[in-house]
Amino acid sequence: MASAILMDKKKAVREQLIGAINMAFLHDNFISSYTLAWAALDLMRDLLKNEESKTILDRYLENWKTEGRKEVLKALRAPYNFSKHADRDADKIIDMPTRQNCSLIILFCCWFYETTYGKRTLEMMFFSAWFMANNRKMIEPEFLVGLETPMLRYEGDGGIQALRVDLRQCNAEESYVKTSALALNIPDLELQ
Repeated sequence: MASAILMDKKKAVREQLIGAINMAFLHDNFISSYTLAWAALDLMRDLLKNEESKTILDRYLENWKTEGRKEVLKALRAPYNFSKHADRDADKIIDMPTRQNCSLIILFCCWFYETTYGKRTLEMMFFSAWFMANNRKMIEPEFLVGLETPMLRYEGDGGIQALRVDLRQCNAEESYVKTSALALNIPDLELQ
C-alpha cells in the first residue's frame, strides 16, 4: 500500500495553479484550467479572509464603477459556477472560457500567490512573462519589473510555442527548473 501524500493549503494552491497553467497551455483545455484556477483563487481568498487582505482580483475590480463590479465578477465566475452546480439550469448552455479569460484568471492567481507566499514557481513566472509580453497595455509598469528578459522570449506569434517548450521542460526535468532560476536570477522562485 502506498503511503499517504501530505499536503497543506499552500501546496494545494500551488498544484492547482500549476495544473491550470499546464492544462491551458500544453493541452488547450480551457474549461478544466478555468475551473482549477478559480478553485485556487477561492482557496487563497478563503485563507486570507481572516487577515482582511484583498486579492489582486479584488483590487482590479475596485477600478470598475461600483454598480458594474458585481456584474464583472459574475461574468468572470459564470463558467466556474456552471461547472460546479448541476442542481440548477441543467439544460443551460454557456460560452466556454477562451484562452484570454483563462489567462486573466491564472494571472490573478499567480500574482495573488506571489503576494500571499512571497514566492512563485517557474511555471508561474513563465506564464506571467508570456501574459505581460502579449498584453502590455493591460499591465501596470510596476508588475513588469524583473520580467523584462523572459518577456522578450514570449513576445509575438512565437510566444505561445516558447511558453509550451518551457512548460514541458519544467515538467520533465527538475534540473531545468534550477538552472533557469539561476540563469534568470529569480530570487523569489519557489523550488518544490
